[in-house]
Amino acid sequence: MKRRVLIVTGGMSPAIVTETVWALARRKPPFWPDRMFVVVTAGALERCRSSLLGSKGKLALLSREIGQPSLAGRTEIIGTDCVDIRSEADSITFGNAVCEVVQCETRDEEAVVHLSLAGGRKTMSFHGGAAMTLFGRPQDELSHVLVHPPSLEQKDADFWWPGHNKPGDIELSLVPFVRVRGRLPRIMLEQKMDYASYVAQVNAATVGEGVVLELLANTSTLRIAGGAVVIKLEPKDFIVYRVLAEWAKAAVPGAGPSGVGGDHKGWVTVDMLKRPQKYRPSPVGRLIALGGSAKTYTMRPGPYDDTPNSAFRQAVSRVRKAIADAVADQMLASRLLSEPAGGRSDANPSRFGLLLSPHEIIIRASADGPEIAPLALGAAITHQD
Repeated sequence: MKRRVLIVTGGMSPAIVTETVWALARRKPPFWPDRMFVVVTAGALERCRSSLLGSKGKLALLSREIGQPSLAGRTEIIGTDCVDIRSEADSITFGNAVCEVVQCETRDEEAVVHLSLAGGRKTMSFHGGAAMTLFGRPQDELSHVLVHPPSLEQKDADFWWPGHNKPGDIELSLVPFVRVRGRLPRIMLEQKMDYASYVAQVNAATVGEGVVLELLANTSTLRIAGGAVVIKLEPKDFIVYRVLAEWAKAAVPGAGPSGVGGDHKGWVTVDMLKRPQKYRPSPVGRLIALGGSAKTYTMRPGPYDDTPNSAFRQAVSRVRKAIADAVADQMLASRLLSEPAGGRSDANPSRFGLLLSPHEIIIRASADGPEIAPLALGAAITHQD
């Protein structure tokens, strides 16, 4: 039998824990946890521990009444660093805590994780559901419990489960949720959860109004999704990526992800690298202006004429790997640097580029420097900044 794990987001009313356990025990088949985690704010920590744990606590009493092994010794009550959820920082702290527990417990393929989001503030419930959306697997469940009559939900009602102190009933409802675990890279499943960072990355993965990418030339650094991810590149790789970002920012006509010609913009083709003299502006000229070696970025004569510029392609591959290793959301990584498009024909040549709109890209000489405006950028493409 699979190991059963119950996670409860709790608040100042610890009765939500026993209500959830009671309702799960009455399911067919019953769900009796082998391990339980109650995630609360620091302000509710002592109240939950004193009410629920110990040989005389409510969990031990409920276990005896139902005839199941005691949960008192199988339960960990986790208090977060915030006393209450009253600010964005508090919300992020609680989100990290819940996500870390769910992330850890869902690594065990032999476990079934059930999360109850009925307790605490609505913010806590939201973060519990979000954690399951990120890490939940097909066997995992999300639920909410309702007490009947509703007056029993009041904190002073001393209602812990039906038949204990007061009559009543509890209804447990499963909550359908979207599972995105399959689109998370392995590094996201293994590293310590940074909830705010991942939210910023997912939001940046879809086309919107905000800035997704900042390039800081003096440090060869990329700032992604408002600083959620920072990547330091080798200078020789940075200038290649900068050229691609400049072409996207200035919407240089000639090629794009879906083709070549005047209607396509923002991408660099192999032919632009092989025959830079044909193109104005020239990506090769821009690379050299930014400090690249003319020898490195000039095609060699002879039998290599029909191949793309290998140094450029290799730099693109290294940058793509650096982005994939650092960015948790695969869709965002693809937008920051797409897989090469096209083939070997003149009508559909190999081409490279970003899937970002001009307004999503900012290029600066330094972190404190002003943005290079699109018009200035377009004028600067053919010479050194």
